[in-house]
Amino acid sequence: MKNLLIVLIFMSTSTILSAQSQDELLRNEGMVTYEEVIKLNIVLDGADEEMQSMLPKESKNNTILYFNSNNSKYQNQQSEENSDIVSEHGNGSIMVKMSQPDNIIFRDFKKNKIVSQKEFMTRMFLIESENSKSDWKITANQKMILGYRCQEAIKQDSTTKTQVWFTSEIPVSTGPGIYANLPGLVLMVNVDDDERTITAKSVELRKLEEDLLAKPKKGKKVSKEKFEEIVKEKTDDMNSGEGSGTIIMTISQ
Repeated sequence: MKNLLIVLIFMSTSTILSAQSQDELLRNEGMVTYEEVIKLNIVLDGADEEMQSMLPKESKNNTILYFNSNNSKYQNQQSEENSDIVSEHGNGSIMVKMSQPDNIIFRDFKKNKIVSQKEFMTRMFLIESENSKSDWKITANQKMILGYRCQEAIKQDSTTKTQVWFTSEIPVSTGPGIYANLPGLVLMVNVDDDERTITAKSVELRKLEEDLLAKPKKGKKVSKEKFEEIVKEKTDDMNSGEGSGTIIMTISQ
């Protein structure tokens, strides 16, 4: 009878440990859908009030973050909807094309690496870099987002102030785009007093299919410095054109 009692206690303890382990795994894996809004603040030299009023005031799209204990992947949620705005005025015209680039930011927590897939002027680039630590200041401020208790963190540099809210109830050090490296998942971002906001609309904790966290492979491999050089060179070339009536804006994650 004594031996039987020992066996039953052992089996009960094993069951409890297994349940705790499963619960921990569920808290570390899943997906978050965000809404990202960027104020455009477009001002055209020489444009009259009518033309200025036709330009879009903001860019809005849905993004999605997949994550587990080893990796995370942030990308645009693909949509068939595009919004093209054309303004005819005098001898020229302006077209603003609103579309979603095929950009992906992949984080490898174990190797401390980031792989970014970026689309620029119909070309695809693949950029690998170190996951450098961010200089966040965690405050005592807290609030609830989607049922999760979140804490505020702030980062201020010479040009930009960033406020984020993260939850340690989902203990994965990631978030939307470049906003990560905190002791929990980032659910809300506010840059320069609403100039750019990223807000979680849903959180689903579940086991993910393996392909959802696959590392991006499309594009020409370049360094971060080389990609920035290409963007600057092409942007300068476009801005130096005369009489084209064309404005090209690049919004990246």
